[in-house]
Parts: sequence; C-alpha cells; structure tokens
Amino acid sequence: MWLIPDGVRLQSEDYLALYSIRIEGQPCLLMGTQMKSLRSIPGWTWQRIIRVDLLSNASRALPIILFLPLVWLFYLSYLEYLETGAGFGVNPDEAFVKYLGEWSIRILLVAYCITPVSRTFGWGALAKLRRFVGLTAFVYVLLHLTSYVLLYIELDWRVLLEDVIERKYVVVGFLAFFCLLLMTITSTKGWKRRLGSSWRVLHRLIHIVVLFSLLHYIWLTKDGFGVIFLYVVCFGVLSIERLVRFMRKTY
Repeated sequence: MWLIPDGVRLQSEDYLALYSIRIEGQPCLLMGTQMKSLRSIPGWTWQRIIRVDLLSNASRALPIILFLPLVWLFYLSYLEYLETGAGFGVNPDEAFVKYLGEWSIRILLVAYCITPVSRTFGWGALAKLRRFVGLTAFVYVLLHLTSYVLLYIELDWRVLLEDVIERKYVVVGFLAFFCLLLMTITSTKGWKRRLGSSWRVLHRLIHIVVLFSLLHYIWLTKDGFGVIFLYVVCFGVLSIERLVRFMRKTY
C-alpha cells in the first residue's frame, strides 16, 4: 500500500491502473483489476507514486549501504590479523587510515548533494535522509581521525603538533573536522529551536567542511587524480546550483 501526500491510500492494483491511465490517457482495466475513481485525485501522476515508493525503499536500505564499507574494513582487518599484508598490503596502517578517509569524502559528498537533488526533482522524502547521512559522515570522519592518531602517529602529540605546523593538509583536515563536529552537536531539534534563524546559518558550514575535506585529500593524495577530478566536478556543480538558487532569491 502506498501513502500519497493528499492522504489518499492506493492499493497495488490502483497503482498499476494509474500507471496505465498516464500511459494510455484513459481509464482501463489492467491485469484484471477494477478501476476506481482515480480521476478524482487532482494532479497525480504515476511518476510521483513510483517516486514515493522508491524513496521509501531507499530510506530503509540506506543505513545498510552506508555502513557496508565498515563491514568490508572489518573483513580486511581480519585478513590482516591472520597474515600480515593480506588485508592492507605492505603499509597496513597507512592503508587503514586512507580507506576511512576516502569513504569520509564520499559520504560527505552524498550528504552535500541531498538538498540540491531533492529540490531539483521534488523528492521531499530524500531531504529527510540528510541528517542521517550527515551523522554517518561524521562517524567516518571521526574513525579516520582516530585511526590517524592511534595508528599513524601512535599517540605521539609532539608528532601531531609538528604535523599541524608543517603540513597544510593536516590543518585543513582538522578545521573540517571541528566544523563538522559543531554541526553534529547542533543537529538535534533542541539546538535547532534554541538557535532559531542562526541554526541555518551555522549549518552552512557544510560548504567549508566539504571544501576543506577535498583540499585535505588533494594535498595528501599522490595518485588517483581521475577520482579527485570527479569529486571536484561534483562539488563544483553542486556549489553552482546552490549559488544560482541563492542569487535568484536575493535578486
């Protein structure tokens, strides 16, 4: 059964019949099911009902999809435990940190694209997933930072301080993390109510988070520039869409 915004509930046979109406342009019978008075539903198309159903299924599958990389990471770690180099190659610590960093970037970009995509295609249900995807991105970023501190510099705070002073990719990485941390803390309904109109301004830090994360990745990566180009193009297109919409509202 599908629930559509006008409060009308359609059985699966109604869904199929409505699909037929839009294709054939007139009421008809489909697979032996009897048509109801679907003409009384104003402005409805079969595309919108399909969209509601697909997004509903996607919202249920999304938590599994987003955490599959962690399952794969656990498997690689198990292989590494059984035999050195079997899971992460010759430099397991670096590979572990890099793996989490790459997935942090990908999920941040997914979170960044939700608002433009939902506005462009009218997928209101997709916008409801934005907070969950953002929190998932924070989990990945936090794991990336933790693995860097534990595995890469081995809790040597002097090395960490030297990295912050000497390496610009570490600086922008920490700045992105603290901005994302602030957004995560204030992502609840309570903070949204306390901050009022300032909440929306604060959460525009997502632009800084994604930009600094990309800079961190670009300055750190020695190969895979095709993937970097794809990330940059994606960020550029999404940023232009937001800028154009902002200018239309302003002027």
